[in-house]
Amino acid sequence: MQTKIISVREFRSKMSKILGESEIIVTKDGIPMARVVPLSPIEKLDLLTQKTKDAFKKATVSDEEIEEMYLKARGKKS
Repeated sequence: MQTKIISVREFRSKMSKILGESEIIVTKDGIPMARVVPLSPIEKLDLLTQKTKDAFKKATVSDEEIEEMYLKARGKKS
């Protein structure tokens, strides 16, 4: 993975295109101020799993209901 060095202004204007591609060093007035690093696949999975857990909790779905939905989706239970 190659590190890109860009200004704050360039980072703001291109953020949606460049996030996740590679490590980015963001500079302000030519001075390095921040490093932005893409998430690893495991970190992404952990965050998605947590978001899913939070959504089920907010919807007040029990662990048993989640397991039942999972088994039904896999064709293991009707």
